[in-house]
Amino acid sequence: MKKAIEHHLDWIIGVGIFLLFTVFILATLKPGYQKTKEGEILLSILEDKIEENLTWKVEKIPLDVSQVSECEENCISLHWPYYTNKVKVLEADFSISNGKLIINSKNPGTYIVLISEEFPSAQDGGSCSCEDVKYVYGVPEVLEGYSKQKIIALVTNYNENYENLKPDWNFPEYRDFKITFKWDEISRSVGKDPPENMPVYVKVIHDNLLTENGTLEHLIITLETW
Repeated sequence: MKKAIEHHLDWIIGVGIFLLFTVFILATLKPGYQKTKEGEILLSILEDKIEENLTWKVEKIPLDVSQVSECEENCISLHWPYYTNKVKVLEADFSISNGKLIINSKNPGTYIVLISEEFPSAQDGGSCSCEDVKYVYGVPEVLEGYSKQKIIALVTNYNENYENLKPDWNFPEYRDFKITFKWDEISRSVGKDPPENMPVYVKVIHDNLLTENGTLEHLIITLETW
């Protein structure tokens, strides 16, 4: 009987020690867990804001001009099937007028046409009577990426005015961050340098930098917050 009581007492003491140990572990880990979640939220805010404010789209369309008839003018006049004049034709002088794309060249070949709402409106006006042209627009390709111009504008406008960027991006007033953009051998950053005596939450993003000529370059974005 005595051994049975001692056995039960040992079991109760063991369970008590286990419960105390479990409570201690939870109490110890919970603050760190909360800080980790806070860091994830802050990084998520930054990632959402740079994607919202610094990305753009470009529609890339190949234009194949296969034959141009004899014409006195040094230009060709083509039907323009798109409802926008925010256009670029790479390596060619051009204008858009009365539903016509006028290219100031009679050279056959493949032209690259780019369309984006971020482009300024194409020159309107001019005329060309050389319309006997064989041509075809290719299948459009939609490209997405970060804009070099928008990145540079962000750094220029806010690098010396960082405190105004936080309310613009709904970032907590008593938290700080630094964003670094790297492409080729170029590096641009906005924000503060992180302190040495605080934990810093970091996320590195590999994405595309979409140039005004419709090419994609490798971009590395480093987010730091604390």
